Amino acid sequence: MSGAMIRRPIRNTGERRPPPPLRRRIAPLLLLVSAGACAAPPLRTFILTGSGTDAVDTGPRAAADRPMLLLRPVDLPDHLDTRDMLVRVGPNQLRSSRTGRWGDRLSVGVTDVLAEDLQALLPGLNVSTLAPAGKGFRRLSLEMPHFELDDAGTLRLQARWHLDGSDAGAVRRLGGGEIALRQDAVPAGDAAEAAAMSEMLRRLAEALVPGIAGSGSGAS
Repeated sequence: MSGAMIRRPIRNTGERRPPPPLRRRIAPLLLLVSAGACAAPPLRTFILTGSGTDAVDTGPRAAADRPMLLLRPVDLPDHLDTRDMLVRVGPNQLRSSRTGRWGDRLSVGVTDVLAEDLQALLPGLNVSTLAPAGKGFRRLSLEMPHFELDDAGTLRLQARWHLDGSDAGAVRRLGGGEIALRQDAVPAGDAAEAAAMSEMLRRLAEALVPGIAGSGSGAS
C-alpha cells in the first residue's frame, strides 16, 4: 500500500444555485390575485322607510284626547321573516342577496313602517305598537303570507287583516278583509327592492284606512 494520500474534491460552497423556474415563482402571486378577485363585496344594510312622521307612539303613553290604535306585530312566514334580502327564483326556491341585508328582521321593519304610514294617514288616532294599560283601544292584526320580489321584477303582497275593539275588558270584532297588491318592472338591485317594498307598504296603509275609519274608532 503506497503512502500516497487520496485527496477528496473540495466543494465550492460559494456556488450559486440556478433560480427556480418562472412558473414556480409567480404561482403564489397568481393565487393571491385570484383569491382577491373572488372575495365577496361587503354587505350593505338596508331599511324600509315610512312616511317620515315622528308622531308614532311606540310605547304605552298616548295623548288622552285621541283614541288609540294598537298595531300588533305583523305575522310573516318564517322563510321571509329574516334579515336576508330575498328574491324568488322558482316555485320552491329563494335567493339571498350577496350584497345587502335588512337592518332588522323583515317583520320588525314592516310593522314599524306600517305604523308610521298609518299615523300619517290617520292623524286623529294615536298609532302604537305596544298595548296601553287600563283603557279602551282598537287592535289591528295582519297576516302577510306573501311579500316578496321575483326575478322577473314583480313584487307581490298579500295581507289578511282584522280589527278588534277592546273596551272595559270586552273584545269585539270591528272589521277585516284581505288585500292583494302588485307592482311590476321593479329594477334589479338591493336599493330598488327596499324602495319598492317601502312604497308597497304605503299602498297597504292606504287600503287599510277605510276599514279603520269606518269602525267608529275616531279615525276621521
